[in-house]
Parts: sequence; structure tokens; C-alpha cells
Amino acid sequence: RSGAERGYENQLHLFPAPTHRCRAALREQLRGLSHGDFMSLLRKVYAALEGGIHELQVQNAIQKDVLDSLRYANKATELSGFSLMVACRSTFPSVDLESLQNDLTDILSSVIEVAHSRASKILSIRAEQHATLDLQDFLEVFNETWDFVIRTETICRKMFVTLRGTIVSQAKAFLQSMHQNRISQSAKLVEDEQWSAVDVSSSVQSV
Repeated sequence: RSGAERGYENQLHLFPAPTHRCRAALREQLRGLSHGDFMSLLRKVYAALEGGIHELQVQNAIQKDVLDSLRYANKATELSGFSLMVACRSTFPSVDLESLQNDLTDILSSVIEVAHSRASKILSIRAEQHATLDLQDFLEVFNETWDFVIRTETICRKMFVTLRGTIVSQAKAFLQSMHQNRISQSAKLVEDEQWSAVDVSSSVQSV
């Protein structure tokens, strides 16, 4: 792993982990939300995560532009004379731009992966509730999540499986639950159906 990745992981450890009791309370609170309240929360979470990702992307671009400018300044200095080149090199140290770009890309990728992991945990807490939603409500959850996945994957041109896997798994559970409910409803209709004996004419019986 690059030094940039290790530095990012070290920063994560600066934030204390919530206690077991706190996590349990948060899970119960999420499970107790109505579908509308949960969707409002989910949209805010996705917007906050995506906003942070975009800010990091902009910072990465700025750093690359600055270093590109320094590299061009070094090249221009080399053309203007040896003595000036030596003075400029002491001001603008040599930087491996390709390595730096890889580090910045790795950091961005790591941040998106963490964002997907956190969002996946939120969705997983609501797995039972999502399996029993009606079709329109589940599509709302699925589409909101899938759009977030596609937008963030497009940023670093890389696929992440965590959030994708979670929402696809919940889609399968939802379809199974809906199918089972419809089978149960059909069986109940057949059981409740009333049959009465009627006289049938001989002409109909012959047919």
C-alpha cells in the first residue's frame, strides 16, 4: 500500500469508535423509521458522501495542476541557463508526478470504498423492512442507491462490490418475499372460494 493510503487510514483512527450500546441504539432507531423518513435520511447520507468525494476530487485536481506548473517551470528554467536552473531546482524539488497521481487516485478510490461500506451497513440494518415493502417503495430505495453507486464509480472509473452486492441481495430477498406473498394470497383465494352443486342438463353433460 502507498504512504498516502496508510496516512488516510491513520486519520480514520483519530475518530473514536461508537460503543456497542450506542451502535445497538442506532440500529433500533433506523429499523423503527418509517419508509418516508428513512428515504429522507438516505438521500442526505448519499448527498453528504458524494459531496465529500467531489471535494476530494477537486483537491486532487488542484494538486496535480500545481505540480504540473512546477514541472513546466523547471523545463523553462533549463532553457534559460545552467545557473538559473540550479537555483530553481533548489526551490522546486523533483517530483514523480506519475507516482503522485497514482497515490491521489488510490486515496480517492479508498474514500469511495469506505463510503460504499458505510452506506451498505445502513441498508443492511433495514434488510427485513425492505423485503416487505411494496414494489414502488422498494424501487425508490433501489434506484436511489443504484444511482449513487454509478455516480461514484464513474468518478474513479472503478467498480466497488460492497454496496452493489447489498442492494442486489435485498432486491433478491424482496422478489422472493413478493412471490411468496402472492402464492399465499392465491392459495387463500382458492381455499375461501365457495362451491355450490347445481343441476346440469344432459345436453351439457354430453359435451
